[in-house]
Amino acid sequence: MVIDSIVAGQRDWLMKLQELTNKPILIQRHMSNVWHPWQDDIPSNPYLTRNVLQCELCLDPDITHEGPYWNLMKEGMDQIIAFLKGAGIPYIMAYTGGKGLHLHVFFNTQIPLPDDVINGIKTYQLDVGNEM
Repeated sequence: MVIDSIVAGQRDWLMKLQELTNKPILIQRHMSNVWHPWQDDIPSNPYLTRNVLQCELCLDPDITHEGPYWNLMKEGMDQIIAFLKGAGIPYIMAYTGGKGLHLHVFFNTQIPLPDDVINGIKTYQLDVGNEM
């Protein structure tokens, strides 16, 4: 069954991600649901969303499918991917099935970011983790 293979794939992915952090990965089944550790609820249905890890950068450009927006988003993501490939930075990209794509970059948290980088990120009013 398709649902079973989706759930199995999500569980495998969560297990791999959990190896990157000692904090529990939180999931939601649907938007009205509470966040809870994924191990507390071995699913029979796919989860909707999970938290972003402290060692993860997730680009999530939400767009509407009307007009030129999809092509504009794709052009921007293509530029980012070209940079990542040129710099030898591994990434994972996935279609969300909703309003766009997610591009994930995982990094070593033992390498501190310079203060000017952290302050620069904050000026863009991004969803920045509390540890920054």
